[in-house]
Amino acid sequence: MLNSSSLVRTSLPMFAGDSLISSYQPSSRLLHWKLDLSDTELESVPEYVTARRNLRILNLSINAIKMLPQELAFLSYLQELRVSKNLLQEIPEEIADLNFLQVLDVSHNELS
Repeated sequence: MLNSSSLVRTSLPMFAGDSLISSYQPSSRLLHWKLDLSDTELESVPEYVTARRNLRILNLSINAIKMLPQELAFLSYLQELRVSKNLLQEIPEEIADLNFLQVLDVSHNELS
């Protein structure tokens, strides 16, 4: 059980500019509007990605992802989706529902 003598007070700010301090999520380099999971050896898109409804930029490049989930369409504010250098064979039709999408990088995949 915690008591007041076991708590440590810190003076770290919660936010640095428009982004969360990287030490809170060092492995995913998470910001509140940007998620960079590039070159992390992913074989699929983690479920928590589609739960981040405020994402504007999502980078999943340089992984081994074979399929993008249809649920990416839930990221209605997404402006940039980078999935280059994966093993994708197709792009789900639901990606077309992303009305704010400006950049879609699917280069260097196995698309036909």
